[in-house]
Amino acid sequence: MDSVTGMINRQFISMQAKQIILLLGLLAFISLTGCANLATGRVSSGVDIKQFNKFYVVKFKPDNHGINLLIRDELQTMGYEAKTGPENKLPEDTEVIVTYLDNWMWDITMYMIRLRVFMHEPETKKLLASGKSYHTSLSRKSPEGMVTEVLSNIFHKSGNVKSEDSLDGVLIAIPAYQSDTTEQKTYSGSHAKIRVMPLKDVRNDVIGDVIGERTSFNTSLGDIRIDPVPGEMLGQLLTSELNTLGNKVGNSDEEFRVDGQINKFKVVTPNTLTYWDINGEIDLALSVVNQIGKVHNLSYVVTCTDRTYVWPGEEIIKEVVTGCLGKIAESLQDDASLSGFLAGK
Repeated sequence: MDSVTGMINRQFISMQAKQIILLLGLLAFISLTGCANLATGRVSSGVDIKQFNKFYVVKFKPDNHGINLLIRDELQTMGYEAKTGPENKLPEDTEVIVTYLDNWMWDITMYMIRLRVFMHEPETKKLLASGKSYHTSLSRKSPEGMVTEVLSNIFHKSGNVKSEDSLDGVLIAIPAYQSDTTEQKTYSGSHAKIRVMPLKDVRNDVIGDVIGERTSFNTSLGDIRIDPVPGEMLGQLLTSELNTLGNKVGNSDEEFRVDGQINKFKVVTPNTLTYWDINGEIDLALSVVNQIGKVHNLSYVVTCTDRTYVWPGEEIIKEVVTGCLGKIAESLQDDASLSGFLAGK
């Protein structure tokens, strides 16, 4: 018994020692990055962002610091045609849509702690390039300086070059969604012909393939990105589940149209001295419209979480995301109001 107890104690001490070493490393890293210049730039594979000339900067609604104007002016200084305004005023000849997220903090005075910039193809909304500038109070830059830093990083990257910055983030690859048919359910009544429209991504805290960030003691340790992007991923889920439930999803002769928007698709990693929680949340709103214009609104909000006593790596983040997707699928399968509407009841 004593030998077994001793072995258990040694294993426990070993685990604790590993955690202490990891935490000391993170604390050292955080202390170093407290005054460091943390900036990244990324261009999608095969994309030469310099080949485009006409950019349109969409004003971020909560922005009251004129960051859209700074981005426009910097693009013009770099020799590109750039305009700015609301999303619904997009010029027809726009080649690249520029969106951004600015985060501010208070330390004696207000300062911008982080700026993220995203560049999209206008029609498909495909992410062409992205960049980030992150500065804590000790290394703070002016908003103009952070805009220059981000755009400089983006335009100096080529398609297959990854930033050397250790805070460049993690990419979580999710396989194409396929419904679990082991417990197939069907709607009562006649099966429906449905057209699923592209989902609108209206998240106001993250954009494009970014779904959150890994943090330690409220310090950013890199973005969490996902492939495919949330709109495409949830579109696959809707199509697969509606087909599995006995309907026919296509692009013509539809009896019903499904419109939707993503209000939230996010992962965060709050931590204590001994563990990280990986918390995911998806908020999906749908409108199902029949041939005579009758609308049935739906809302699916799910959360999922896991805990790790070591660094939150790709696999555990992937498990949390797929867990949230599974809950969305279950909500669709069990939604009697949806099944009744599609059956004409």
